[in-house]
Amino acid sequence: MGKSLAVLLVGLAGMAAAFQAAVNATLGSHIRAIPAAFTSFAIGTVALLVLALSSWRGTTWTAIGQAYAGAPSWAYVGGLLGVVMVVGMTYAVPAVGTVGATSIFVTLQLIMSLVIDTYGLAGRAVLPLTWHQTLGVAVIIAGARLVLWR
Repeated sequence: MGKSLAVLLVGLAGMAAAFQAAVNATLGSHIRAIPAAFTSFAIGTVALLVLALSSWRGTTWTAIGQAYAGAPSWAYVGGLLGVVMVVGMTYAVPAVGTVGATSIFVTLQLIMSLVIDTYGLAGRAVLPLTWHQTLGVAVIIAGARLVLWR
């Protein structure tokens, strides 16, 4: 995948995440937060199943099974982390608004990303921390504080 396409896709993902938080919070106000998160995951699971089956076209079930078996067991925790994200945002949006919840989310996501890259966590390559990154995250933290200032 080219860099331009990756930037476009992550930009769309960022916009979708903000909209998802607002939509889930609205659904949560009708059916409660946990059932709203479950509904979001259930609908997403169906969509992902269609995409997964499409991406596996031409691959044998044996090869798919071997690929799953080859992944480290800790790599399967992603779905649980998604639960924390969706449930957390579903609860936070009514309390601090979509922009407030998203600013906290993005700020802490960037901080954790720096830790992951700096120490090579989750099987990622070590990428040394630069002063540019540190300054950029400091500016984001200040921006989040301004967004949350009432």
